[in-house]
Amino acid sequence: MPGVLSLFHWQGRIEEEAEVLLSFKTRAAHRPALVALIEERHPYDLPVIHWEDAETTPGATAWLDTETG
Repeated sequence: MPGVLSLFHWQGRIEEEAEVLLSFKTRAAHRPALVALIEERHPYDLPVIHWEDAETTPGATAWLDTETG
């Protein structure tokens, strides 16, 4: 999701950066590997990674289970 403007305190200053919000759909069992991959490849010293557990329809759950093994 482009067009995100982030204001944050970093190393004693207030920073303002244009950022892109990225959303992944996966199962909780895969979360640690996904977080590790993002941390490894992200250009920021401290990428802010957060997640939400979400309910969805049975069809969407079946699709996600099939796609993520």
